[in-house]
Amino acid sequence: MTLLSCAALSGCTAGPHPAIAALIKPDAPADLHALALRADAGDKQAQLELGIAYEEGRGVAVDLKRARKLYRMAAKDDPGTQWVYMPSPGGGAPAMVMPVKTGAPRAGLDEARRRLMAMGDRQ
Repeated sequence: MTLLSCAALSGCTAGPHPAIAALIKPDAPADLHALALRADAGDKQAQLELGIAYEEGRGVAVDLKRARKLYRMAAKDDPGTQWVYMPSPGGGAPAMVMPVKTGAPRAGLDEARRRLMAMGDRQ
């Protein structure tokens, strides 16, 4: 079974949080939509900047819960590997969990960690 088949069968997504852009109102500025799309794609700097926008109400309503979520995403170290569940293809073959290389490892952002701590969040 190919990785493409795995994605089709198990609902795998390109990024860990593909719903960020859907939270932005349609009438929001275009740069905010672009920032949300970059955040969806795993861009840690975009996640941090969008978190700041939610924390400070820049182009969106103040939403500290969303700001914290985005800061956590930006602060988290990314090992460059995602584990993907592959259901059994049938015929007695077992289901599997396989590592999929998603790129080079990336360290979380210190600024996102600082902002979380300032909000009283220890991750």
